Amino acid sequence: MESREGRAAHGNYTVKIHFAEIIIRGNKSFHSLGRQIFNVYIQGKLESEDFDVVQAAQGVEKVVVKEFKAVVKNKTLETHFHWAGKGTTAIPSRGTCGPLISAISVESGEFRPYSFLVKYRSFSLS
Repeated sequence: MESREGRAAHGNYTVKIHFAEIIIRGNKSFHSLGRQIFNVYIQGKLESEDFDVVQAAQGVEKVVVKEFKAVVKNKTLETHFHWAGKGTTAIPSRGTCGPLISAISVESGEFRPYSFLVKYRSFSLS
């Protein structure tokens, strides 16, 4: 299982996970036989079961972004990626077929940027 934890203030968040299959090839060679299938958990809740990057992105070397909602109550935002026994374990080579993510971005749904009013005055130098 791959896990990521981050400190976060209490509140609601949008978690975007970016995936792209960059290990398994799509060229009908030996290296195209593997499949990476795993479960995605956010805050301990199963959000995506048997997620297959190639199927979701409709091919290899293509990007897919999955968006999830999360509530932080204990100042920790947790993501877990769990290989649940599906997919391959040794193609294209042993050790390269576990969950693979490209990036995780987190946005607070409660962030309110500070706004202020700026007054401009025009004047003449004549």
